[in-house]
Amino acid sequence: MSNLTASDLILAALSSSPAQGEEESTEDYHVRVSEQLFQIAMLAGDYSPLTKLAKILTKESENDVKIFTGVIHSVKLEKSSTRVVVYLESTNEDGTREHMRTERTDNPLGLAVARKARSLKGRRVLLFVEMEPYTSGRNARKIRVLRQLHDLGEPRDDD
Repeated sequence: MSNLTASDLILAALSSSPAQGEEESTEDYHVRVSEQLFQIAMLAGDYSPLTKLAKILTKESENDVKIFTGVIHSVKLEKSSTRVVVYLESTNEDGTREHMRTERTDNPLGLAVARKARSLKGRRVLLFVEMEPYTSGRNARKIRVLRQLHDLGEPRDDD
């Protein structure tokens, strides 16, 4: 994603911008195209949420990525973190429901994934979960962060 060269960015900006208008000065056209170039660089750069998601979907993330199916049992707001916890029908070895958290819901992408999860309660879904490193005091661990999900329809007997 971030391997774009300056030439790549310029060509992308030029091809995604309308041609220079008859009444538009060359300087104004250059400003408009440079703004488009900046937007493209921000969308495709290393720290872009789009780049992060694309790396997760293609398993190019530096963190461990899990892609699996499940049936959403419930979705609950975790007030302390503003994240939403998504619980699945399946259980862990200790009998607790398998779960993961969304991004914080004060983040537009986190809120969108949380809303999508709520709308898919009781449905079979494909889950894209990143094992995000987390440090609390001296303890380093990983939390499961739901980056995206896709509706697969009604639950099956083997779910």
